[in-house]
Amino acid sequence: MLIFLGEVPPGGVRFKKPGAHSKARWMAYALYCFKLYLFRYQLKGTSCELSGEKEIGLRDVCIYLVTVYVEYWFSVPNAAAAPRNDLNLIKKLLLYKANSALAEVALKKVLGQLWYLSEEQVALSLFDPIVPLATKQKMI
Repeated sequence: MLIFLGEVPPGGVRFKKPGAHSKARWMAYALYCFKLYLFRYQLKGTSCELSGEKEIGLRDVCIYLVTVYVEYWFSVPNAAAAPRNDLNLIKKLLLYKANSALAEVALKKVLGQLWYLSEEQVALSLFDPIVPLATKQKMI
């Protein structure tokens, strides 16, 4: 993402050729989007050639990833923050104006994944250091 934004990471720039990936790991697709966009001019004349609407669509996905998704991706390991993060992601998607079609698809996908939210799971928020004490007291 830093390279997409025009920065150079502290360790320098190194790219690896794509390998096997799992559909369960959506972030692998996100990384492929960044690589395709960054190397789009080197793909001319191949079956992966990007131009017109394809290039614009790929750019929109990269912008969505940088502006919306990355914040929530990096907070995934914190189970106590999951309910708060999911609600904040939904709010952010509802406000995302850069590409309403992309936000609509992402919102539909996120809403379909909220099956795990139950009274027991929401109680994890009691251990989230970012949730204010007053909110935790109301929950109890």
